[in-house]
Amino acid sequence: MEGSANPTGQTAQTVQNPISRIARERFGVEYLYPIQHFVIANILDGISQIVVLPTGGGKSLCFQLPSGLLPGLTLVAVPLLSLMGDQRRRLEEINIPAGILRGGQSREERRVLYRKAAAGQVKIILVTPEVLIQLPRDPLFNTLSISHLVVDEAHCVSEWGKSFRPSYGRIKDFVLGSSVAVITAFTATASSQVLEGIRSVVFPDRPVRLVQDNPDRPNIFYRVIPALSKSKTLVDLLIPRPGNCVVFCATRSRTEITARLIRRRVPGRETYFYHAGLSREERQKIEGWFFNSKNGILTATSAYGMGVDKPDIRTAIHTGIPPSVESYLQESGRIGRDGSRSEAILLHGRGETPVFMAGTDPVSSEVSRQRWEQMRQYAVDARMCRRNRLLTFIDQHEFDCSGCDVCMGQSLDRPPEEAGLRRLLKKHRRRFSRRELAALLRGLHSYEVIQKSLYLYNGFGALKGWYPGDIEEALDALYLDEKPGLLDRWF
Repeated sequence: MEGSANPTGQTAQTVQNPISRIARERFGVEYLYPIQHFVIANILDGISQIVVLPTGGGKSLCFQLPSGLLPGLTLVAVPLLSLMGDQRRRLEEINIPAGILRGGQSREERRVLYRKAAAGQVKIILVTPEVLIQLPRDPLFNTLSISHLVVDEAHCVSEWGKSFRPSYGRIKDFVLGSSVAVITAFTATASSQVLEGIRSVVFPDRPVRLVQDNPDRPNIFYRVIPALSKSKTLVDLLIPRPGNCVVFCATRSRTEITARLIRRRVPGRETYFYHAGLSREERQKIEGWFFNSKNGILTATSAYGMGVDKPDIRTAIHTGIPPSVESYLQESGRIGRDGSRSEAILLHGRGETPVFMAGTDPVSSEVSRQRWEQMRQYAVDARMCRRNRLLTFIDQHEFDCSGCDVCMGQSLDRPPEEAGLRRLLKKHRRRFSRRELAALLRGLHSYEVIQKSLYLYNGFGALKGWYPGDIEEALDALYLDEKPGLLDRWF
């Protein structure tokens, strides 16, 4: 009977549960979540599966632990070199021998790795998708026994496989060209559309079980802020918020511009930028700095943090609408991994348009546009719970909200300065030049202001303390949303 006593004084359940024992003795994990135990048991039983666990939910342990119990190698397809290095570092910390297969390696380097794997000195090999699809044609690799193929961050199969990283769409070539027994695809978030993409590419020749946990992260507070000047709003958010922060930007150039802005206007905070265009040495240096930082700000593209386990990031700020709900949940899910209260903030402004990955056509890619439109709805609709809107978009049922600006009565339909500015512009249309208007809004008693007695008009000093560039940004935002002619004399 389960839980009955035996002569040693241990329960039968304790004796018969090697998974929990190994988790405790080898990994220092006192308690496995039931879903982790279920996933590990499936792997050991030879069941292929798609596993959807929230970011920080312990996905890595689900394949690290059984790697020591399976007879052959565990092969892990990893999307980014930075994530590959982070995975290897963590494996070495717990004394699990691991190797790396990536582009640029010599034949001798791979021969040495294969020899160690054949001798049992390496149990896990981390591999890029580009190298993975070539392995069935490698005679030395084909001498190895592969027990388990893991596709980590599997949502990339759907999001990147068609254009940005075509190798993702060809993972099926490896599956069909090898004799791998068990396949597990891990991701933190996936809509039904993304799941179907994973099924067709990663599991073309076998049935697959879907194992899905609640994707909600209760410790994350979701907030959306409409902004006339994202620069001003970003600075105002960062100054009073201590702790580590990631500012996500859509492009590489924008990460660099934003980092320079923060360095100028947020005193006392170290700030660096991160994107895939940096050299490997630069990325590793910045990753190391931020991993050990307690109060740093990192401006980054989506290249940062996929699977990087920094537990104490307190804030994620997106400076624009992300390409999909899955992307947003992945990136915002990199905060608060220690369970402490953290905040995910999305800034949005007038006239935002989709920024698709390199190689995609924003006109013809209707699916990509629809996915971006879901995030736009999330940003502009301040009536529905943020958390439940995100979950609904990925086909999840609703949960009691543990914190968002809508449910707390803090949401905004429009920037707080917008109504006053519109009244001012309509009341005094065609009266001021752009320079005069900026002086009026900043409350400057310049010669032109004195000459025209502009300080007598309502709105004098309405944007006092704003930088000139912030006011330019705000006026540009209003111009995008106005009928032709209203602001023409100022621009």
